[in-house]
This record gives sequence, C-alpha cells and structure tokens, in this order.
Amino acid sequence: MSGNELITVIVATISAVISIISIVVSASANNKSNKLSGEYNSLVERNNQFVSGQTELQLNQTIEETKRNVMNITIKISELPLNAAEQVKNTLMSLMKSAMESNVNAYESACGLYLDDKIDKDRFKKLYFSEIKRIVEDKAHNGFFQPESTSKYQAIWKVYREWNILE
Repeated sequence: MSGNELITVIVATISAVISIISIVVSASANNKSNKLSGEYNSLVERNNQFVSGQTELQLNQTIEETKRNVMNITIKISELPLNAAEQVKNTLMSLMKSAMESNVNAYESACGLYLDDKIDKDRFKKLYFSEIKRIVEDKAHNGFFQPESTSKYQAIWKVYREWNILE
C-alpha cells in the first residue's frame, strides 16, 4: 500500500468515526429534545389547568356576589312597612331589577366561557345545571329571556337547550 493509499484509508476511517459520533450525538440530542418537549407540554397543560381553575373561581365569586346582592335587596323589600312611600318602593324595585340583571349577566359570561371551552365543562355542568334551569324557567326572569329569539342572553339559552332539550 502506498503512502497516498494509506492516507486515504486513514482519512476515510476518521470520517467514518466522526460520522458515527455525529449520529450518536444527534440521536442523543433528539431524545433529550423529545423529553424536554414532553416536560414543556406537561407544564403548559398544568398552567392551563391553573388558569382555568382561577377563571372558575373568579366566575363563582362573581355569581355568588350577584346572588347576595339580589338577596340583600329582597330582604330590604320584605322589611318595608306597608305604608312605605311609593318612591322608596319604586327605587328598591329598580335596584332589584338591576341586581337580577347583574346576576343573569354573570351567568351569561359563565355560559360563554363554557361554550368556548375555557372552563371545565363537566364541573361547570355539575355546579350550575340547576341554577341555569332555574333562571331560565323562573317567571321572575321572564323579562330577561322571553322571547328566546330576541333575548340578549343567547349563551344561557344555548347551554339551557344543550342540557335540557334533548332532540
């Protein structure tokens, strides 16, 4: 074997070894990348669950606050003496309608989040099934929901129909 042939064999061998090392390093980097990608996806999912939980908690607090406002005004109306001034009665009734509308608006926002898959649907249904049914069917709320076609509370209607009208 001549000197040139020996150099060619050595260069070819070194090239082959470098290629094998490159393949091993590349495969290792790919495995680590896949592992880190999986961990990242897990962290993103956990963060999404945390944000969803915060949203649900805030939603619940808003709904509870609007319900308390309605109850407080109801108590004030019930405590009115029979001879209370008509202006006081009218003011309290106006406040009652406003408090009820705030409550329905809170449910509308909640149903919008439900329909947009921004909150846990199973948990939402467990928590609010009877409340959504009650506010839609309660005669005291007729002004907000009737007629259905012109009601501004279409998210509530969609959720109500999904849960209660099995076609």
